[in-house]
Amino acid sequence: MSALSSRQSVREFSPEPLPEQVRSDFLWAAGGINRHDLDGRTAPSAMNAQEVLLYVAMPQGLFLYEPKPHALRLVVASDVRRVTGSQDFVDTAPLDLVFVADHARMRLVPAAQREAYAHATDGAMAQNVYLYCASEGLATVIRAWVDRDALARCYGAAGRPSIAVVADGGCDQAGPGCVSPLLTESRRAFCLLTAGALMGRWVAAAPTSAVGDEALPGWSEQFAREVDRRLDVPRADQRRYILLLEQALSADALAGSAGQSFVLVDRSPQVQAAMVLVRTQAGGWHWLGAAAVSTGKTGRFKHFLSPLGAFAHSLDNPDFRAEGTFNKHHIRGYGLRGRRVFDFGWQLAERGWGDGGTSKMRLQMHATDPRVLEPRLGRVASEGCIRIPATLNVFLDDHGVLDADYEAAAAGGQRLWILKASRQTMPWPGRLMVIVDSQAVERPAWSP
Repeated sequence: MSALSSRQSVREFSPEPLPEQVRSDFLWAAGGINRHDLDGRTAPSAMNAQEVLLYVAMPQGLFLYEPKPHALRLVVASDVRRVTGSQDFVDTAPLDLVFVADHARMRLVPAAQREAYAHATDGAMAQNVYLYCASEGLATVIRAWVDRDALARCYGAAGRPSIAVVADGGCDQAGPGCVSPLLTESRRAFCLLTAGALMGRWVAAAPTSAVGDEALPGWSEQFAREVDRRLDVPRADQRRYILLLEQALSADALAGSAGQSFVLVDRSPQVQAAMVLVRTQAGGWHWLGAAAVSTGKTGRFKHFLSPLGAFAHSLDNPDFRAEGTFNKHHIRGYGLRGRRVFDFGWQLAERGWGDGGTSKMRLQMHATDPRVLEPRLGRVASEGCIRIPATLNVFLDDHGVLDADYEAAAAGGQRLWILKASRQTMPWPGRLMVIVDSQAVERPAWSP
């Protein structure tokens, strides 16, 4: 009763971080586990879907709160608090909480009711924050003055997010701490919560570096030296793509793997780009670079829309090398002789001709004709595969960016002709190409 009596909104916050234990208790109150035998949470969700993911924005970066280990995992190593609102106190509030409701987790809930149910969960979690703040003498406030476009770019919301409510919190200027919740919603019930400072009750943020991670800046420089047709993606858009990648990996139950590289492809006709990212040993993300590509162009016979999802690069579908021969149109479809063709096997894809529907296509990533087709990268043009610059092809090949399975087999004694003897494999080889669609409505200034 005391907490309910003290519950109120306060708009003045101290920039001082909350003590670690207070931050931890705050996270646990928002969405921690209170019944370990049932994996029960402090806030209810329809059908126990537990669809709301809790992100934490602090000066050190953007983190994902993981309830089972009660820990924070670094997602973006930069301060993104200022994009959570327009009030002057937003930049200095010690902590912002970001709730992202993933409708894919609500399989038992009718589709028409998912958005409403997700909002109910968000509301319960926000009220938990308010009551905890009241019990600890902390400050918090719900607000709605938010730059929706900035949120979409930073947090990777699909389309223009519709803000439901926003709340800030933390220490009162006269008191010791502050917490700030913010709630927003997009096509996937995208929600945000801004807060003062938080982390305690057995919560430890992942370290920002680990064995091998100190070499990452050098690999970014190497990418810049070796790859042409590069794209200078702004930091805000980089963060957006990292969240799109996180969502794609979570949808395929592939999240959480550290110390590996990924190739992320945006098939949006307005973008047409491939990004190379590293999930560090510490669990954060490092952006190596991006380059122009071409994905599937519909409207022509045997042309597919490049499929969405995470696709494994494994020995089940062995790679091969281009012979450099011309087709009947005098085009080297796979590029010059020796270029590697990365094979991801038969995949179900949307047909781009006739009455549509789906069929299986062979999903590959490869170089293309250097004279005719490579200059056209940056626009949809392929039959469904991912066409990439020859220099990016060589970079992926020489440094084993997606060769985790191949390198493991070679280490076990298998002789693989496809692997170059001269290769210099990076410390974080991966195995996944992830294709997303940012649904960009206009071409970004950095896109080709």
